[in-house]
Amino acid sequence: MLKPISDMYSVYNFGKLTDVQNKCLSTQGNSLVISPTGSGKTEASLFWSSANLDKNSGNRIFYTLPYTASINAMYNRLLDDFSPYYSTNGYVSLLHGKATYFLYKQYEQEQFKEVKNITKKIYSPYKVVTPFQSIKHFFSLKGYEMGILEMYRGLFIFDEIHAYDARTAGLIYSMCSHLINEMDAKVMVMSATLPDFLKDLFQDMLGVEEPIKMSEGESNKYLRHRCNILDGNIFGNMSLIAERIQANEKVLVVCNTVKQAQKVYNHLQGLTKKSALLHGKFVLRDRESIEKNLQNLDLLVGTQVIEVSLDMDYDVCFTEPAPIDALIQRFGRVNRKKNSEGYPLKGICDVYIFSEGSESDHYIYDQKLVKKTLDSLASVDLMHETMLHNIVNDVYGDGFGKNQKLFDETKERFKEIIDNITPFKGSHFKESDFYNLFNSIEGVPSNFKSEYQKCINEGRIFDSMQYTLQLTTGQYYRLLGEDRVDYDVDCRQLFIDAKYLRVMGLLIDEPYFENNIL
Repeated sequence: MLKPISDMYSVYNFGKLTDVQNKCLSTQGNSLVISPTGSGKTEASLFWSSANLDKNSGNRIFYTLPYTASINAMYNRLLDDFSPYYSTNGYVSLLHGKATYFLYKQYEQEQFKEVKNITKKIYSPYKVVTPFQSIKHFFSLKGYEMGILEMYRGLFIFDEIHAYDARTAGLIYSMCSHLINEMDAKVMVMSATLPDFLKDLFQDMLGVEEPIKMSEGESNKYLRHRCNILDGNIFGNMSLIAERIQANEKVLVVCNTVKQAQKVYNHLQGLTKKSALLHGKFVLRDRESIEKNLQNLDLLVGTQVIEVSLDMDYDVCFTEPAPIDALIQRFGRVNRKKNSEGYPLKGICDVYIFSEGSESDHYIYDQKLVKKTLDSLASVDLMHETMLHNIVNDVYGDGFGKNQKLFDETKERFKEIIDNITPFKGSHFKESDFYNLFNSIEGVPSNFKSEYQKCINEGRIFDSMQYTLQLTTGQYYRLLGEDRVDYDVDCRQLFIDAKYLRVMGLLIDEPYFENNIL
C-alpha cells in the first residue's frame, strides 16, 4: 500500500513562500484558509497535509472540489507533480460521476484497466473527489464499510467551500463534524471568498481560533481588476465588446443562462476565427474538446461553467449581473499570470458588469443578492481584496437568506442518518435516496441515438458516455410534458428530442425531427 509524501516542501520548493503557505507548513490540526484566487492555496493545503501525517504516514488525503472539470485538472496536476516520488501507478485516484469516462479517454486500454481497478480500492494515498463521493458512504449503500474505513484518520481538504448551495453545505458540515469527532480525521476548509456567516460556522465546527489569511501588504499584490458597471443589458453594449475583440484582446463574455449565451455567441462569433461557446449543455465529447482549447481563443462566451478552475487567462471580462461571489470567480479568469515579483503580469485589467440581465435570471439567482451586489459595486474602481471581502459580507448579511432553513434542516437530518449507521448492516435508504440529492438527469440528444445504441450493442460502454449531457430536473419535466423525451429500455437511457449543434450545444427550445418528411 502506497503512503503519502512526508515532505511536501521537497515537491513545491519555491524558495519564497506566501504568508499562507508558510503558516500551513507548520499548522497542526483542523484549519480554515481564506486567500485570494491564484495565491497558491493548493500548495498550502498540501503543505498542511504533510504537516499532519501520523508517524507511520498512513493517512489518506482527500482533496475535495465541487466541479468535475476542476477535479480532472487537479488529478492531472497531482499526477505530474508527484510522479518523481512514486515508482508505480495509483498514487492519485479520481472519484466523481464521470471518472471512469475521463480515465478511459486518458489512458491506453491496459493501463486504463489497472488505474480503474486501483481507484475502487483502498490503495491510493491521494484521492481527488467530489463531496458526494464521501457523503454517499453515510447512506449505507453497498460497499460503504470499505469507504468509511478508508476515511478513518483521513486528512480532508475542502477547496472552494463557497461554491456549494445551502443543502450541500449542510451535508458537508455534518459530515466534517462526524469525521473530526468520531473518526479521528482532520479537516481543512479553503476559499477565496468566504462571507463571515460561513467563516464563523465552519470556524466553530473546526475548533479553529483564527483562520489562516494573507497579510494585507501581501494581498495588495493581488490587485488585478478595475470594476466598470455598464447601463443596460449585453445586447445594448455589443459595440464595446466588439471593440475589445478587434483590438486583439482576449475577451471573456459570461451569461447567466445557456439560451442567453447561445444568442450572444451568434452575434459575436463572426468577429474572430478563434472563438468558442462553453456551457453545461454540450455532450461530454464536445465539452472536452472546447475545454482543451481555451488558452488558444480570442473570444470565449460562456455560462457559470467558466467559474470553475479551468486553465484560462483573458484580458477583459464582460458579464451579466450576478451575486458578488460568482462575479469574483468570473473575474478570476482574467489577468491570472504574475511576474517574477509576484505582481500581475498585465497590471490592471477591466471587468465590465451589465446592470441588466435576461428575463430568466430570477430562476438562477436570488435577485435581492444581485441588486445588493450592483449597489455595493456602484462606487468601486480598483477591486482590492479587503474591499471585496466587505462587499461579500454586505451581500450575504442574511446568511443563506431564504435557504437558511434548508441548510439547518439538512444539517440536522444528515447528522441523524450518520449517527444511525450500523456496521455491516445496510440501511433502509435506497440508492435513489442518495441520487435525489442531485438536481440533474442524464440524457442523450436524439441525433446521437444511433451512435449511442451502436456503442451499447458492441459493448463499448465508455465510448457511449461521450454522447451524454445533464438536464436539470425542471428541464426534464418540461420536455416530458411536451412529449419530447423517450426512455429506451434496451439501452437504459433517456433520449432528448431537441436540436443539437456541435458549436452551439443543445438548443432545448427546438425539437429534433430525425425523419421529418414534408
